[in-house]
Amino acid sequence: MSNLPHQVVRLALNFNLVSADLLSRALPLDFGPGLVFLEINYENLQKQKSPLEPRRPVSAYRIARELRLPYETGRRYVNQLVDVGWCERLDRGFIAAAQGPGEAAVSSTVPAVWEAVWHYVDALNRAGVEIPVGGFSSPFNVKSRVALEASLHFLNLLRIGCDVFGIDAHDALLMYAILTANTAHVTARLSAADLAADVGAPIPDSQRRPVSAYRLAQDLRAPYETIRRHVRRLVKAGLCVDAPDGGVIAPARAHDRPEIRQGVTAINAEVARFLKVIADITPLPLEEPQVEPVLRSA
Repeated sequence: MSNLPHQVVRLALNFNLVSADLLSRALPLDFGPGLVFLEINYENLQKQKSPLEPRRPVSAYRIARELRLPYETGRRYVNQLVDVGWCERLDRGFIAAAQGPGEAAVSSTVPAVWEAVWHYVDALNRAGVEIPVGGFSSPFNVKSRVALEASLHFLNLLRIGCDVFGIDAHDALLMYAILTANTAHVTARLSAADLAADVGAPIPDSQRRPVSAYRLAQDLRAPYETIRRHVRRLVKAGLCVDAPDGGVIAPARAHDRPEIRQGVTAINAEVARFLKVIADITPLPLEEPQVEPVLRSA
């Protein structure tokens, strides 16, 4: 039995962590407001047929719902973005600022997102994922549109984690980081034959390497106290456990459940959707980037 679906999940989680790193580099904000900014920017631009069209406002209620956040938390993050000038408050909702530091940060990140997507698509292709042929008809700037769709892919992958684990988007990203850090040393040394033979059984807890809240804070570029608080929430929820020598692991028993297997299916479907959307914007595989993106070790 092929383990391709599980390889796709590993690559998708890695893409999410690379995307989170790019987001944290671009936005001088904590990760909660950063996720909200990304959601607002996507909602504003998703139906644009031309860059000249006005941005469509999005409500605080929709933002909180899409990120599985309590409404008051989502509203607080939006207000923080308004206070620093990254978003504007209109009668019908909020828009990401179309000028100033917010817009400059988005524009400057587009080349790095293009590179990250190139490496992601290339890795999926080498793993054996079928790369679709599309219509190649972007309505405007190709790289900007790819970056916008990559932000939706990033958010959709987080939403799957939210629904599978019953947590919010911030905790879903943290779960992905913990899962990746716990098992990276195992998956990194597997040969192609090993991956093909593996049918996706969870890696035993004895082989999982604990990761500390300090290391997670470094990798996610987030305040240590914020990460520590969220790690304790995951432990309390039974999704992670404290390791005897420090740090936490996401134990195999917590993830060998039907909803987790459904999550694997959902992530594979989201990856297929993303590839189809990108193929409809520009030919795949993408042009080879000139500079490798900065990847953070998991």
